Amino acid sequence: MNAVFARCATVVALVACGLVAWNVGAVYAVVGAVTQTLNVAALEPCCGNPVPGATGTAQSNVLVKTGSAEADIFSASVTLPQQSLGAQNNPSPSADIRLVLSRGGVNYAECFLVPVFHDSNGDSENQTFVVNIVKVVLNSGTIFKQLAGRCDVDLGTDGTQPGVPAVQTGDVATAVNVVNSVPTQFLSGIFVQP
Repeated sequence: MNAVFARCATVVALVACGLVAWNVGAVYAVVGAVTQTLNVAALEPCCGNPVPGATGTAQSNVLVKTGSAEADIFSASVTLPQQSLGAQNNPSPSADIRLVLSRGGVNYAECFLVPVFHDSNGDSENQTFVVNIVKVVLNSGTIFKQLAGRCDVDLGTDGTQPGVPAVQTGDVATAVNVVNSVPTQFLSGIFVQP
């Protein structure tokens, strides 16, 4: 395993190492010169359960290769049962689903999830909304990609300030459905190091 982490010199290898570390259950590990900090939130029904059957997860993964690179990866997934889509007060397939992140009761980031479209072989029973943001800092510069959706990491400034949320253990993630500028919370979870 040390040999795998020792080869993490490129951006692609750093992300791949994060997936390997996740699969072997590493939470905060120093192996070779790569350090990983992983925080995961299991999103569960809240707030009167306005969307029965909804589920979700959010994950923040930070990988650091001392002296050469750092990768910050944030992703979230919210799945809604098809029967709830379009029902009164429930999200439609083109819904405005967001994930609000807070610390100490203060919102600090808001992510805008996008629907995953299923092909004819896909799961037609559910609709999934996702966000996936990656920032890699190398000695030669920074690479920032909003692979799916986007996150506003400075709610005090007008407009969207794109970035990767700086999640800490104990932060709260709350999924909301926004209709006519009115947010309805339906899932919530606390980030923990598994």
